[in-house]
Amino acid sequence: MYRKAAEIMAKPRVYTEPETEAGIYHVCSRVVDGRYIFGEPEKEEFVRMMRSLAAFHGVEILTYCVMCNHF
Repeated sequence: MYRKAAEIMAKPRVYTEPETEAGIYHVCSRVVDGRYIFGEPEKEEFVRMMRSLAAFHGVEILTYCVMCNHF
């Protein structure tokens, strides 16, 4: 009746060019216990940090969505 975690976990959404390191990655993360921790100020700070880290690492962010309990 119980399934292994590997059987129920979503498949990674990664689209890469076979001969380069270029790729498109779908990334999602949730907050522990589903708590609602992101208000407007926290969302703005998260986006600021995300853009700063993307620039530092040379990553292009195509789109994003920050919600109250996941991003």
